[in-house]
Amino acid sequence: MSVIDDLLRRAPASGLLVTRDTDFRGVEALAEGLGVQVIVRNVDDAVAILRRRLDAVARASYASAERQALELAQRELAILTQFIAENLEVSSSVLAEPAEQLIRFIGVDIASIKAVQADPPFSLLAPGQPVKLTFTLRAQLHADVMPIPETLVPATTVKVGDSMTAPTDPSDRLVYLIMARKFRRGQKLVLRQVELDAEAVRTAGSFEKLNPIAVRLKDVSMLEQLQDVLGPGLESPSPGDLPPGEQG
Repeated sequence: MSVIDDLLRRAPASGLLVTRDTDFRGVEALAEGLGVQVIVRNVDDAVAILRRRLDAVARASYASAERQALELAQRELAILTQFIAENLEVSSSVLAEPAEQLIRFIGVDIASIKAVQADPPFSLLAPGQPVKLTFTLRAQLHADVMPIPETLVPATTVKVGDSMTAPTDPSDRLVYLIMARKFRRGQKLVLRQVELDAEAVRTAGSFEKLNPIAVRLKDVSMLEQLQDVLGPGLESPSPGDLPPGEQG
């Protein structure tokens, strides 16, 4: 009765009584008859409700921090693009098919930001704390290629702006030059996922001081590569995803 008396002094008010004692089953009806509300819950039910609410708050906090990190990357897209162009290294075999020869790695664009992860995790970050953010980016790699056998020039690691050199062996060089005159060079676009690591600082409501530190191609399955090109539903690519010569 002390709980009901206290609520009557604070009316209108509602109270929650958490107990293991089954003798309180009639308290809710008694309180309602006196004009106040008492909700009775056993300990296990109360803990389950509290856990669900805490989990919901944690998920909302994580999603908010994740969104803020993605927004920071979007604001600093020019810096990220420049860093990738200056530091990304790929095998020439990524840019040229077996029946093609890479001539030059022309450039790279960021098509979209797919995801971000944090170390420490978003849920453990406090304002002022430094954090490493790893962004998964959908990148467009632009290359100048020529349809001649790749075996004439072995695959090698290239960066944006690098050009492949002609073969040094006289017989291979002669074939290379003949094929170079016979077939027209063309540009192609290769869609690949890229992982970029960056340092940042957590603030009260955002992230700041984004500093890229490393970039690499992400290892993905053949199915993921296909989905990245055609989309989750394996739709036909949009005109913007096609090389210039295949648009329209």
